[in-house]
Amino acid sequence: MALNAQAFHQALKALLPRGIAWPEDQDTVMDNLLAGLAEEPARVMHQAEQLRRELIPDHARELLNQWEQTLDQQPGQKSLTERQASVSQQLRAVGTLNPKYYVEIARQLGYIITLTEHQPARAGTLCAGQPANGAGWGHASTVNAPETTARLMVAGDSAGYPLQRWGNEALESGVRRYWPAHLVLTFAYGGSDVTRTV
Repeated sequence: MALNAQAFHQALKALLPRGIAWPEDQDTVMDNLLAGLAEEPARVMHQAEQLRRELIPDHARELLNQWEQTLDQQPGQKSLTERQASVSQQLRAVGTLNPKYYVEIARQLGYIITLTEHQPARAGTLCAGQPANGAGWGHASTVNAPETTARLMVAGDSAGYPLQRWGNEALESGVRRYWPAHLVLTFAYGGSDVTRTV
């Protein structure tokens, strides 16, 4: 717990020598001097307490930019809360090939998605109307997401952020960050046939 200026003021008064030259009364020149001197250590103690909170990315505000630079993240149009969640998520992530893992990442970022794992066409399994995928499709998946996702401002967001934002940039960067490099990932929005390969 951080000490306030009053506590430092009392501590400084207790360190004074005894005697007529060192008055202990309030509102004397000496008392006002000690009160002024007590402000700075109280401010430093408060900043040290805030720095301790900044060590946890869930609460980081002043050091959030450094956290993002360390993890090679771009703030973009994300709110403060989304940025904090993104940093925390990346630090805690262990990665997996399970599609549910990526659906959960998207959910934490505020998106509802499904993930389609593609399979190459094989004799005896291909039916009429199914795509004749080549061998490379065994290493491809598609994230199916709504055309546009609206995200509302939440308590804890900084002033200046819009009350509502649209877009899927956070989804793509969030899922791509954990996607295995040897697999191909595409994004399909709103049920259209247009996909974006990442």
